[in-house]
Amino acid sequence: MNKLSCSANSDDLEYWHENDKTWKKDTPPSDQIRNKNLVHDASTMWIGDNEDTEAPVGLDYRLKGVNNVYLTGGALWPTGGSWNPVLTIVAMAMHLADTM
Repeated sequence: MNKLSCSANSDDLEYWHENDKTWKKDTPPSDQIRNKNLVHDASTMWIGDNEDTEAPVGLDYRLKGVNNVYLTGGALWPTGGSWNPVLTIVAMAMHLADTM
């Protein structure tokens, strides 16, 4: 994983170098970067109504067939379609909290 450290001053930007176990100003070699294209995994536990027998999660965010297990986040979408779904993920978490 490519870790990075930075203060408000961009001159202080440093990258974690896994091989050396140190922070450095230069970008680590490509073999130390886990994934150059950061993506959000999604669509692993899509949400559906009670008639949708294939959807593992109901409209109440509850895992079907299991009591007291609730899911939220990008996993509930039928397909991934956004580079940065954080605001939607937060909104879904807030909706779940409000309805519980």
